[in-house]
Amino acid sequence: MRANFIHIEAKLRQVLASGVAGDVAEFGVWHGTTFLPMAELARVACKRIHAVDSFVGMMKETARDAGRYVAGSLSVGGSDSFRELVKPFRNAVVHEGFIPEILPEMADCRFCFVHLNVDQYQPTLDALRFLWPRMEVGGVIMCHDWFAGNKILAAGAIADWMDEAAVQMGGEQNETQHCWFVK
Repeated sequence: MRANFIHIEAKLRQVLASGVAGDVAEFGVWHGTTFLPMAELARVACKRIHAVDSFVGMMKETARDAGRYVAGSLSVGGSDSFRELVKPFRNAVVHEGFIPEILPEMADCRFCFVHLNVDQYQPTLDALRFLWPRMEVGGVIMCHDWFAGNKILAAGAIADWMDEAAVQMGGEQNETQHCWFVK
């Protein structure tokens, strides 16, 4: 199942309404169908929102990706069309490149809400390691592609990170394959 804005809307609205400080972000924006309504809610809340994607598809896979994605799969052919879509959102910042190479440009950011949807094992693990210390108290990381017991792809990275960081899951939506963590 592909992530859809309706899968994360309630949690994002809850975080914004609670007044948690920090920016909003989506890692893995693909065509922007989830990002655009997130950007509107962030704009209304006077929050900056970060769009993080390679825009050229998946990076080279690792053994923990089990042959599911070849390099370049899910490419949208670059960021030009996405950048046109987000022009009306002066609160949007686009970060183009592969995780973890682009993370240093976000090193000073703090976050209230992040939707993480990058599918592959290593970028998911790298993003979680980067984001958790930068989450504000009460902030939420919502991860897509969660399948309990799965040791590959994003689910494997999420499980490994939970063990490594000793973090408890805040909840999950099995029907939408999301889980979340509250700082």
